[in-house]
Amino acid sequence: MRLFIAAFALSHIVYVHNALARPALTGQVVANVGDVGEHYPLFFIEKSHHPENIAVVYTKLDTHCHVIPDREHGFLPTLDFYWLMDATRYKPMAGPLKAGARKRFQLIGTNGSQSDPTAFAVRTDELARVQHDLSSPTVQIKAERQGDACVATASLTLGPSNGYATIKVESISTRTEPLTPLKKIRAMVEPDTLQIYAVTVKGTDVATGQPIERIYYAAGDMHH
Repeated sequence: MRLFIAAFALSHIVYVHNALARPALTGQVVANVGDVGEHYPLFFIEKSHHPENIAVVYTKLDTHCHVIPDREHGFLPTLDFYWLMDATRYKPMAGPLKAGARKRFQLIGTNGSQSDPTAFAVRTDELARVQHDLSSPTVQIKAERQGDACVATASLTLGPSNGYATIKVESISTRTEPLTPLKKIRAMVEPDTLQIYAVTVKGTDVATGQPIERIYYAAGDMHH
């Protein structure tokens, strides 16, 4: 039985690698996705509308493991997005959608320059719009050197209901109202107009290595 499980796990790893695809490990350098160039996936955005398509949130680092400033956005830390259609096929994110994503994941505490070239913070609008016990709906991005490689990780400190555990974020999933074509167009430009029912954060407890999944519901929406 153990041999079967090991063989299954190995075949799964090979399949994922060939599909590329959703990066198997967030935080490590990826160089072979479309025309993005070398980048470091931080976490994935998943949604109830077309859940087969996921967005990758990523940053870029230089050889010193410092976050590269984004020339197109006031030299703020690089925080960018692209699609993986069917969780495998790279697709650039269109301008209006990317602008909407930047509203939902806002850089905070940066005023045109990076005081710490290895760290920045991102406020997650979806978490701010549901009931939670987090001290702040903010994901902390940290770049550092591990051995010979640079890594970039996204972490979130949970609230008292989770013992203030800090997790390495792997995905943020949002369940929203059903999207009509008109609502979809409107939500592209103004994400705040879309009603959110629940937000699920998945990650790994940095202290124990155990997976953690936490669902936060909107006020008045407690159905699972």
